[in-house]
Amino acid sequence: SMALVAFIVRLCSHRSAKFAAYAIAFFNTAFPEYAKLLVNYETHPSESRRQTSMFLKIVAFRWINTAIIVYMITPFASTLSSGNDNILDGVCEIFLAEIVTTNLIKLIDPSGIYKRHYRAPRAKSQEEMNSFMRGEEWHLAERYSNMSKIVFLTLWYSSIFPIGFLYCALALSINYFTDRYSLMRTWRQAPRLGSHISTFSRRYFFPLAITAMAVASSYTW
Repeated sequence: SMALVAFIVRLCSHRSAKFAAYAIAFFNTAFPEYAKLLVNYETHPSESRRQTSMFLKIVAFRWINTAIIVYMITPFASTLSSGNDNILDGVCEIFLAEIVTTNLIKLIDPSGIYKRHYRAPRAKSQEEMNSFMRGEEWHLAERYSNMSKIVFLTLWYSSIFPIGFLYCALALSINYFTDRYSLMRTWRQAPRLGSHISTFSRRYFFPLAITAMAVASSYTW
């Protein structure tokens, strides 16, 4: 649950802001696997609707985990103070952790290396070996939620951390090139999807992020 995640992040923040940031990045990376299990128990008329349901779950978790939990566990009087409670250092570390962890895992592709170099040579049939050579499965919902998470983090703390827009541009640029590399080299071919996720994100989530920015900024100032 989110309460357990918040508790773990709070414990990590007592040690250092960097430790808490990498804990947040770990949960952001791990949760999509849990979301896939939840979606498998649901019935959807099309793959596009299935991806939209997954997008809703992942983006809700990542928004709360990346931006709101840190905001809630930090005392308001300590927002701009020095030390472990300094929220600005924490936000900066979150940006760096998100840039490093997700993109490094995609570039190294440990799961793909394990399947191709360990499982495939030990396969009992040609079909089984071919299945290990297909590349990693990926989901458009997860990639959209990753972009949305970075934008939401930037907007949420924009009033006290305006340099976050520069971090956001850097993160999205790096994500673009690593995703393009993965799409061409390591990911398997995805099913054909319509524009439902992009339309849904543009129509609902980005206006919601702008509204959250206005509310958070008015409260901070």
